[in-house]
Amino acid sequence: MAGCGASSKAEGDDVSPDVQNRLLAALVDHWSLSQPHVVGHDFGGLAALRGNLVNGLQYARQTLIDNVALLPSGSPFFAHAQTYDGAISALQGFVHRATFGAFVNFGSLPGLPETVVEMYFQLWSGAEGQAAFYRQIAQSHPRTLEEIQDRLAPRAFPVHVLWGEFDRKIAVDRGARLAELLGAENFTPIPDAAHSVQKDAPEAVVGRVRSLL
Repeated sequence: MAGCGASSKAEGDDVSPDVQNRLLAALVDHWSLSQPHVVGHDFGGLAALRGNLVNGLQYARQTLIDNVALLPSGSPFFAHAQTYDGAISALQGFVHRATFGAFVNFGSLPGLPETVVEMYFQLWSGAEGQAAFYRQIAQSHPRTLEEIQDRLAPRAFPVHVLWGEFDRKIAVDRGARLAELLGAENFTPIPDAAHSVQKDAPEAVVGRVRSLL
């Protein structure tokens, strides 16, 4: 995902959702893959969806986990950060640290270990990292979802949808609706997990994905 991890966080970088599916399509082409198995979470799931619906990628199987797909989308925090991008990206570092910690922990049912929060924060801290964190939110324009709403229909390949039962960012009933629209073979709520289901219940996620592959 461009803009995430150790990738560039320079001012002027385009890290919007429509860039992510184009990168996915380019990667599939670069690796000369034919009908890969694709697993995507959150905006990674949106990239996988758009890779198929917009770029025409064909998958052997698609597994979607608590992913961004349906309108209306975005938490109140996302909406606030998009509206006041200039002000919030200029927060003092200690305020950004507190905001960032609250944001990532909101996605976890028990809360993430402090070492994990700090690991993530190091990638989004400092003048460049902090600005890039809020830039990514600002560039998550709903048009990338508007473009695919009418295309959400049963696919020609198997689709599986996994969802944290206690997801407070994208409620579990939205996952069930997405599974219905895509004609998914199954919809699997993951107990004792919120949005960061791969952190809250890693064994359940890995076990389920392995059984599908």
